[in-house]
Amino acid sequence: MKILLSYSKFHFDPSKNPTSQKYWHSSAGILARNLYRILSEIGKITYIDGNEIDSVRGKEFDLFVGTHYKFNEILRVCKINKSILFAVNMHPAERNRILLSFLLKESLNLKALAGWDLMNFLSIDQSINSADYIICAGNIRTYNTYIKRGIPKQKIKMINYGAEYISQIINKKKSVPEFIYLTSEIGLRKGFDIVYSLFTQPQILDRKFHLKIMGLPTNSFYEQKLNRFLKILGNKAEHYGWVDAGNLKYRRIVANSDFFIFPSLEEGQAGTAVEALDSGLIPLVSRNCGIDFAPFGNLELSTNSEINRNIMLKALSLPKGEINRWKMKTKEYYGLFHADFRSSLKEAVIGAVKNDLYPKISVILPIFNKERTIKPLIKLLHRALIQYGNCELHIYFDGCQDQTEDIVRNFYKDKKQYPVTFYVTANIFETKTNNLGLKKSSGKYAVILQDDNFIYDRNIFFEAVSILEKSPKIAILGALAGVNFYPKDMKNLTGKGQIVVNEHEVYWRQDENTDPELKHKVFETDACMRGPLILRKSFLEKYGYLDESYAPYYMDDIDLCFRAKSEGFKVFAFLSDTINTSGSISVYQGDKWKIWEKVIKENPERFYSRWQPSKIKDYLKLERITIDENLINKIYKISALLMVKKAKKVTDIFSLCKNLLFKLIRNFFLLFNSSYSFQISNLAWKTRHDWTIEQLKKLPKGSTVLDVGAGSAPFKSYLNHCRYTSQDFCQTPNLNYGKIDVISDIRSIPLPDNSFDVILCTEVLEHVPYPIEAVQEMSRLLKSGGKLILTSPLGSGLHQIPYHFYGGFTKFWYLKFLPENKLTVDSIEYSGGLYWHIIELIWRSHGILEALYKKSPLFIPLVKVIQLFIYNIPSVFFAELEHIKKIEDFTTNYLVLATKTDSGQKEKKRPKK
Repeated sequence: MKILLSYSKFHFDPSKNPTSQKYWHSSAGILARNLYRILSEIGKITYIDGNEIDSVRGKEFDLFVGTHYKFNEILRVCKINKSILFAVNMHPAERNRILLSFLLKESLNLKALAGWDLMNFLSIDQSINSADYIICAGNIRTYNTYIKRGIPKQKIKMINYGAEYISQIINKKKSVPEFIYLTSEIGLRKGFDIVYSLFTQPQILDRKFHLKIMGLPTNSFYEQKLNRFLKILGNKAEHYGWVDAGNLKYRRIVANSDFFIFPSLEEGQAGTAVEALDSGLIPLVSRNCGIDFAPFGNLELSTNSEINRNIMLKALSLPKGEINRWKMKTKEYYGLFHADFRSSLKEAVIGAVKNDLYPKISVILPIFNKERTIKPLIKLLHRALIQYGNCELHIYFDGCQDQTEDIVRNFYKDKKQYPVTFYVTANIFETKTNNLGLKKSSGKYAVILQDDNFIYDRNIFFEAVSILEKSPKIAILGALAGVNFYPKDMKNLTGKGQIVVNEHEVYWRQDENTDPELKHKVFETDACMRGPLILRKSFLEKYGYLDESYAPYYMDDIDLCFRAKSEGFKVFAFLSDTINTSGSISVYQGDKWKIWEKVIKENPERFYSRWQPSKIKDYLKLERITIDENLINKIYKISALLMVKKAKKVTDIFSLCKNLLFKLIRNFFLLFNSSYSFQISNLAWKTRHDWTIEQLKKLPKGSTVLDVGAGSAPFKSYLNHCRYTSQDFCQTPNLNYGKIDVISDIRSIPLPDNSFDVILCTEVLEHVPYPIEAVQEMSRLLKSGGKLILTSPLGSGLHQIPYHFYGGFTKFWYLKFLPENKLTVDSIEYSGGLYWHIIELIWRSHGILEALYKKSPLFIPLVKVIQLFIYNIPSVFFAELEHIKKIEDFTTNYLVLATKTDSGQKEKKRPKK
């Protein structure tokens, strides 16, 4: 494999000796050389600096990996089969927004901005959109900045960064707590204004502490501010300037500290933060710094924050013993989630090369007599599996005697997005059916579900896999609740939530009833209760599956968790939006109650004979950041959860209005969200976009695909399993074209007849003065039996001027002209009805907001008010109406599938005699 790697030779140059490279130990240097080593294992590398493009101009590479610098230009001058963008920061548009918002909110002088603080996000955005895949160092906060800007979840994966040297914790004898502000640059982006305000507050300044500052000011503004800061703190602060991270002095300064303070405004994942964690420094960090461990809570991005003040006061009041304990916990966190970063990076790269950026998951769902509830359950599950993508589903009809099997098989009859396998067992119940499914699973992770688990979080599998991928020592991850077990003689267990103390067992369920804060944590626990339970398949293969001596059910999952812990693995949980209706236990009624009575006595005895639970639970808790959802999805999830919990239905107009009002109030804060306008104004676009992706994923591997009128080639990354060719006439002004293989008139594409299995043509025909001839040309190029995937608007405003000739096409246009050109119409769907169209029309007048925003930052409050009452609230209202009643006559788009046949008409099958 021929590989091109573009990274800064300023930080790493493989042709030079490490001792001659000044920034060898910088985070950029570490990442660059690890990428180089990983790629060297899978192919022959050409390594260039971004400024050395001419040396590879016109060359062909199987794989290109690079940072955003000159990324798009390299794609243009080289023939690249697959590209991976390596990102180390938030999305540039979000970075700019955060910095400018802070600048305005805190009334800082514009001189605070360094020349590189604000980025040319349009240029970088082109690289982000052009890349086939993106690998980024950071956490879900970083991930969300890309998702909210329209980047598909399957396209980008987050990894944790790690240091390359192993440091030791120093248990100091000094009583004065040592803080360190460790950064390459002291300025706006790294949160120095917050550090300044925090340490100069009288409540803090009066306490005993020592602050070490390492780094250089970004400009004269911060040079002066740093000098004022040092003067105020006197002998309580010390500035070391810039120190090489590989220098012994650097390591000693860091190792002799207690707390690492870093309220960064924007990062991917700061290298200095990771190095501090490796040294066991207790992190006092913002959520935006990319680190998920903040034992005292995250610092706010504010210079006058009571939360920040309380965090600092807590740190200052910790006794020496507690400081050392938290330093050990910090080191434990680093060891679990950062130390093995090279393996995570390697898996991400190889996954992208194989077009499986996210590993395969296998879901096991045993069902027993659930005809009344199974359809909504599998609908929710299906939605989550489609969202994740790389999955398989094993369904066990375990002794079903009602209509459950027919309902489920009928539901999946026309669902082809992922493989579904059905099995029928003779009511052997969950322990055994789960084992059957686990053994058949081919995914890296296996997911056990119960037939009463209603999953309302469509991102559940993305979140679960993201956690597991960052820590190979986690064998089991629960998404419903954790549970801690205690010795049977411990009778004085008290607290909130579900606590069970009886002659058979003693345990404490860990969920939001125990502590509401657990909803915002990923937390370590003794064990996790079944459903959803995500298991690392390699652990099962080596250490065994569920112990069937616990059959038919109960405590087999708990036993597996304790087995994992005994082998040195970890068990974690997070509280997803999953409701367990206890339908599985309900089967043990009447005559079957004796079975249940037996297992709840015998299985705990078996468990306690094997394991000795501890009394002390000193477990890790990580900050949990959920994956962003758009407003409509949040409304749907909240209302669905509400209906399940309250068992109410909206049956009349009064109830509808009340429900809508509730949603507006409940989601009021979302109406000010910076990404809201994109989400709510693009409902029809998203439907069309998702529909197209769904069709492309169904295409057989190796299919030849021609993207007609490809433009920026937005769907290329979804066709890595196919042989892709792009065509366009490339004359529209100010359009960011992707790499176009064939530049030609759409009526006369210089390619042979019958040469493609599939032709993709999205939102093109309205820009062609002769659409019928365009259809004729596409038919000519399609093989017999080939597929045409076609979308065009019905109603659209002027765009891509001057090449806009038609407002749109009705479905009758397709029904007439496609068959006349040997194309049989397989299906015509529409993308939203009247009310979505109204939403689009409302938002097409959003230019007034842009004009006010550009005129002066002082207009921002007015912009927010206008956006709320004229745009956002009406949009939510019409979106709800669309959900109730779709009126096709005013749709924005038609989505068409057609097949090339000799006559254009399908031959009707004669009924069998």
